[in-house]
Amino acid sequence: MPLALPAPVTLGSVLWYVVTRIQVGRARTKYKVYAIGYWAEARRRHTGFAISTFALSITWVAALVSVVRMVGFAAWSPSGNGGPRLA
Repeated sequence: MPLALPAPVTLGSVLWYVVTRIQVGRARTKYKVYAIGYWAEARRRHTGFAISTFALSITWVAALVSVVRMVGFAAWSPSGNGGPRLA
């Protein structure tokens, strides 16, 4: 199995994690439920949240670009697996 096939599943899992994190945050706000880490003021959490979101976004986009390039190269390659064709 080419390594390009599990990569989209991993990217989908990370995307699901992000969506779930956003939904949990909304539910905590709506129902006034806070975890121990949420006791700090929102202004103090904003910077860390922004940094982690930025880092995750950049990593996710870079991985997506790599997957697209790998799948495209595998489809273009004469051997079909992205590597050199052995006679």
